[in-house]
Amino acid sequence: MSKRYKFNEYGVCINPDESAKIGSGMTYIIITTALVRGKWTFGIRYALVDRGGCWGNNLSNPNWYGTQEAAITAALKWIKDWLQGQIKVEANKNNSVCKNANKLLTEIEKILPKQRYVQLDLFEF
Repeated sequence: MSKRYKFNEYGVCINPDESAKIGSGMTYIIITTALVRGKWTFGIRYALVDRGGCWGNNLSNPNWYGTQEAAITAALKWIKDWLQGQIKVEANKNNSVCKNANKLLTEIEKILPKQRYVQLDLFEF
């Protein structure tokens, strides 16, 4: 039986699944997912030492995915890009941010699915 997701008057899901949690304390990422009209969407809460942000699973989200796993993967890729940007901005300035961002990136790399390639045989198309 599938879970019924509830939305408030602003279109934000008030009971999403907490699909992934990485880190703890002042440095963490929480990814939530919700199923809406047969498609999955994600929300993120993130903190990195002295900065962070969040957005919920909402009906106005422009990105929708066929599976929950695809939504989680997209969220992890977004966070990965954000963390890499923070490392570039803070290089040689804020060692605490860079150190914690690298820890989170290591955890994300363990979770993200590995790219697989299929070797085709000659004349097999």
